[in-house]
Amino acid sequence: MMTLYLMRHGAAVERGAPGFDCDRERPLTAKGEERIRHVAEALDQMEIAFDAVLSSPLIRAQQTASTLMDELKLKLPLLQTEHLAPGADPKGLIEFLQEQPGSPNTL
Repeated sequence: MMTLYLMRHGAAVERGAPGFDCDRERPLTAKGEERIRHVAEALDQMEIAFDAVLSSPLIRAQQTASTLMDELKLKLPLLQTEHLAPGADPKGLIEFLQEQPGSPNTL
């Protein structure tokens, strides 16, 4: 059985902020990063283990995943997939997960 934890990215720079022409480029704010560190601390206290970490291609999502991995000292690859991008079809994500090594054939 696969257990899937979904986490939204941390607080990001406001839409339309100067220097970020594309929504995908908006990074986390300092406060957003700090909150992700607190979430990582809580996950560590709950002794939740991970076999893989996936992220959408959005900068803020990648930063969230990287911060989480750093705080939890995870030595896992960070897998990026368009299947987690805004507007993606959930069926594509299910297929992607089923294709990963060690994944059960059905969810």
